[in-house]
This record gives sequence, structure tokens and C-alpha cells, in this order.
Amino acid sequence: DLSDNGLTGEIPQNLSRLTALES
Repeated sequence: DLSDNGLTGEIPQNLSRLTALES
């Protein structure tokens, strides 16, 4: 599970940044 890797904390942040750049 990604939740075990701490990726769940990093991925959403990256996605939010990407969506901010696209908008």
C-alpha cells in the first residue's frame, strides 16, 4: 500500500501543484 510508504503524503502535494500550474 502507498499509505505504508508515506507516498500518500507526497503524491497529493505534487498533484495539487500540477493542477495549480495547469489552471
